[in-house]
Amino acid sequence: MPIGLEIHIQLNTETKLFCPCKIDPNAEPNTNVCEICLGYPGAKPRLNKKALELATKIAKALNCKINKKILFSRKVYFYPDLPKNYQITQYSNVLGENGYIDLGNKKIRIREIHIEEDPAKIVEHKEGYILLDFNRSGTPLVEIVTEPDFENADEVKAFFKKLLAILDYLDAFDPEKGIIKADVNVSIPGGERVEVKNVTGLKNIEQAIIYELTRQKEIVKAGGKIKRETRHFIEKSKKTIPARAKEYEEDYGYIFDNDLPYYEVPDVELPIMPWDLEKELINLGVQKNLAEAIAYYSKKHAFLFLNIAKENKEIANELAKWYQVFFETEADIKTVEKLKDEFIEAVKLYLNGYLNNQGIRKSIKEGIKEGSILKAVERYKIVYPSDEEILRIIKQNGKAIYDYLNGKKQAINALLGSVMKAYHSRVDPKWVLNKIQELINKYYNKSNG
Repeated sequence: MPIGLEIHIQLNTETKLFCPCKIDPNAEPNTNVCEICLGYPGAKPRLNKKALELATKIAKALNCKINKKILFSRKVYFYPDLPKNYQITQYSNVLGENGYIDLGNKKIRIREIHIEEDPAKIVEHKEGYILLDFNRSGTPLVEIVTEPDFENADEVKAFFKKLLAILDYLDAFDPEKGIIKADVNVSIPGGERVEVKNVTGLKNIEQAIIYELTRQKEIVKAGGKIKRETRHFIEKSKKTIPARAKEYEEDYGYIFDNDLPYYEVPDVELPIMPWDLEKELINLGVQKNLAEAIAYYSKKHAFLFLNIAKENKEIANELAKWYQVFFETEADIKTVEKLKDEFIEAVKLYLNGYLNNQGIRKSIKEGIKEGSILKAVERYKIVYPSDEEILRIIKQNGKAIYDYLNGKKQAINALLGSVMKAYHSRVDPKWVLNKIQELINKYYNKSNG
């Protein structure tokens, strides 16, 4: 089931791609505009060098062949959000080509990466007409075009996890003010390619793929054929609907933009990337799967854990194991920084037998909500009951004792369950099991069972 993506990422710059207008998603409509982003005749665009630098770093991190010189083209089409009647983008001499992201079990090939401007924002008015906000017009985007190498939504999810981590480490994308959207190309054997346009957000991209694959399979099963078309994803219904017949690239009439010269692509150095940090954690004794999960979750969380691991090398792997609970609860970095010392202490208590698996997990989760892991630990700390107390509990289940003494060894699990229940699981099961066996051997036999 070939699936390909055309991913549009808003670059983390202060100003637009071809003019000095500020980028501010909270600004009043049509206040951050000038003659360039409004498309006035004769207005000359000037490339934002910061945008080129960030895009080049992305291309390098995605293992692309980077062209030394690039040029811009005009993608000609007519739509209300495009005042010039063309979009400045790249068609030939693009920034990067032939890259990939390694998912571990396979590589997803990247056909190309190029820079382009975002059109204006269309706002549909309740009375039936549209409004245009040109604050977005000219916002710098990088477009990443993959080959149709995905087979399902799970692979797309794994791809985005790595891509978002790369953008995070490069500071190339600000999730608080920027957007990521994708055009999703889906086809099944024997059918034409269907493009689902402008799907925003990872969850919606997954839903669009799942729905579109199901829709196409049902059409073929009923004897129909899949025609080439463009569709839109409706977030509320989680369905796609027809938009228009699918255009071919030739329909746009790309022409060289003679207002913009050839640009030399700068040499760039990458900062520490997630794969570098993953290797550091492995060298500290962290298992690969845990190291990868931490490195690719968030740059801030990963660097914080790296410092924790360096200071506690002897228990680095156990710390990594339980650090995942912060991710499960989506704890922000300030919370983790505040609780890191208590977190380390809780893991040490666990390793010394004072917390079981359930206890440490609940202690961390509840500690995140309450602001103190160690206070939560007191509720789940392991207790070691006296012989008399264990005897009192198991005596209440004489049948299980009798069955155990008469060869039904699994009956001891019922006795273990009784003790676990009495102490709300705040006991060490192995210790209790050994203690029950010891007490039965000491105080019971077949004759008095």
